[in-house]
Parts: sequence; structure tokens; C-alpha cells
Amino acid sequence: MVAVTLALIIATAGYLVAAAVLSLRRVDAPDAGEPLNYLFVVPCLNEELVIANTLDSLMALPSKRTHVLVVDDGSTDGTSAVVARYPTERVTILRRDLPHARQGKGAALNAAFRWAIPALFDQQLDRVVLAIVDADGRVEPDVLDKVDPMFADDRVGAVQLMVRILNRDRMITRFQDFEFVSFSTIVQQARENLGSVGLGGNGQFARVSALADLGEDPWTDCLTEDLDLGLRLAVAGWRNRFTADTAVSQQGVQRVRPLLRQRTRWLHGHLQCWRLAPTVFRSDLPNRTCFDLLYYLAAPLILLAASVLFTIPLVALAVTAATSGVSIGSPAAAAVALAVWYVFAFGPVLLLGIAYWRRAGDVTFVRAMVLAHLLVVYNYVWYAAAWRALARFVTRRGGWAKTARSPEQPSTDPPTPLFAT
Repeated sequence: MVAVTLALIIATAGYLVAAAVLSLRRVDAPDAGEPLNYLFVVPCLNEELVIANTLDSLMALPSKRTHVLVVDDGSTDGTSAVVARYPTERVTILRRDLPHARQGKGAALNAAFRWAIPALFDQQLDRVVLAIVDADGRVEPDVLDKVDPMFADDRVGAVQLMVRILNRDRMITRFQDFEFVSFSTIVQQARENLGSVGLGGNGQFARVSALADLGEDPWTDCLTEDLDLGLRLAVAGWRNRFTADTAVSQQGVQRVRPLLRQRTRWLHGHLQCWRLAPTVFRSDLPNRTCFDLLYYLAAPLILLAASVLFTIPLVALAVTAATSGVSIGSPAAAAVALAVWYVFAFGPVLLLGIAYWRRAGDVTFVRAMVLAHLLVVYNYVWYAAAWRALARFVTRRGGWAKTARSPEQPSTDPPTPLFAT
């Protein structure tokens, strides 16, 4: 057991260190060329508490190059009334009613895509980007300037933004920001060099022509339709990219139980994406890309193994200490053993702490190091979520409630044309 645990720690630490080194290599983008047009899609289900601030952030973008499509997926609150306050030449609302509504985020995005194709009759589809922003999302004013150059390469099908947490004023939400800004960003920047960037559900920018390559309904009913889409774009020959030069911000979950439910849903969707593993393996992707995609698909298994291998030795040690005591030998031997244990247990997360301190902009070095150490405890949310996800996957339970929001301070006919000429 100890040997297996040590092997897992070394493998995990090795992957993180390799990712950190690889993330330092920047992938240069060609000159931007002619600016693209952007159709921002905001899927909504009872989002009256947050949708106004999201639309305000989108209204700050250049009006000639952007249009916003809000997909009201059967809301019963005042979402549509809030959206109706915005100018129809810039914001269109697409209302979906039961029984077609509330069939999942993928179905709502497919409805937006089917609406968009005829609405873009006067556009070259490879010059239009469909950008997904969650109803609680905020994009930065420079987002188009950062994303435009990445699409200058005609092979690029999608770009994913770094994610930040808006309400990171509590410990639980600060940990979520820590995850996105340190671990996720390091891994995504490394995957930039491997050609295996993953897509997220918020801040996802996809070339319309790339989506059209996947058919009339690019998104599936997978619980992680974003991961599923990124894998299928890669297999289809498109390149996915990532940028941390701009970010999309979103609300963090403020209580443990909803956080556990959210992470369980993510891992459940991850397991659903295993159906694509044979397709990835047989694809023409480079070996390094294929290996990393398959490794990423194995993440739930790694979490399941870690939950057992990291917990059992600690429990055994505690039981032994409580019942018969523990012999630590000489003070020198104890110090060496403690140092070795510390390096293996906390060495990798210290890298994450340094990365977060450098990128976050609102934490001291000491606080970042404290967060890094406490992340070892926070990881047990992921361990519990992995087991719950496995149970739901095995029993084929697929229904999920949406993540609740916290309060914050028109016609379905598309305007013609959507963008200024």
C-alpha cells in the first residue's frame, strides 16, 4: 500500500512539475489580421439575479462586432423582463418553452446554433465566433483584442479563457479561484504546447465553421458538454487554444453541499466522455496530444485511487498511534522522515501556491502558501465527488438541478444584419 501510494504521489507530482515547466513556453499567435465578429450566447434558466451585470459587461464591447443572444430556457422568474430592457439591435432573446426547454445546456446551445445559422446569412462562417458566457459571467473589456489574434490561424477552432471567481471573499470561494488560476491555468498552458487544450462551459469561443463541421447540433447531452465538444473538435482536426491574458469571471459556490453537487456533476460528465476514448485513440492526432487527452479522461480514476491511497495510511497511522503508540526512533531520524513526508505531501501544491500568488493580484505570498497547504484538505471534496459520480454513472442516474445563484447589485426574430458592415 505504501509503495503504491508513493508511486501515485510521484506520478502526480511529476505531471504537475512537467506541466509547470511546459506552461512557461508561450505559443505565439500570428498577426490578428481582419477583426472577427462575435455572437455571444448566454443560456439562462431563472437568472434574473445576475443576468443584468452580465449583459452590461457585454454591452461594453464594440457594438459593430458583437451581438448577444440570450437563450431563455423556460425561465419562470423575471429573466426575460430584465433582458427586454436592453436594445434589440444588440440583444436578442430566444425563448424556449416546455417540453423543449430544460433539456440541458447542450440542447439550449444547439437551439442557439440553429437560430444563428440563418441569422448569419450575410457572413462568412469562418469569420464569426460563437462565444458562450454563463448568465453570471463577466468578460473583460479587452477580450476581443486578446482572442482575435488566436483565431488568425485558420486551423484554430476554439479558444478557452482563464476563469476567475467573482465572489472570492470567503474561504470556500477563494479555493475555487485558487483552482482555476493556479492548477487549471498551469495545465491548460502546458496543453497549449501539447495540442490538447480542454474547453470549459464559460468563456468558450468557437469558430462557427468549426461547429458546423460537427453537424446541426454540435453539442451533445453530456453533462460536461464543453469537454465533449473540445474532444470532438480535436478529433475533427481543429486546434483548441487557451489564453490567460484575459479572463471570464463567474460566481463561486458558497456552501459545501452545493459545491459537492457541482463537482459530482462535472466528474459524472467526465465519465460520460469515456465513450470518446476509442475515437481519440484511433484518431490522427499526434501521439503526445492523444496521450494527454486520454490521461485527462482518466482523471476520475486518479481521484478515486488517491482518495483510497492517501486516506488509508493516515487512518492506519492514527489507529496505531491511538492503540499502541508510534515509535519515531531518534530525533534525527524523525526529522528526516518528517521532511521527506512534507516534500511528497506538500511539494506539488507549493508550486500551485506560488503560481496563484503571481497571478491572482489580490493575495500575499503568505496567504497563498496557507491556501496551498489547506488545499490538501479541500481536495477531499473532489474525492467524495468522485465516488458519488461513479455511483451515479454506474446506476445511470442523469438528472441534475442547476447551480443556484446569489443576488448581485424583445422579439425572437433576429435583426438583419446582426453585425454592422
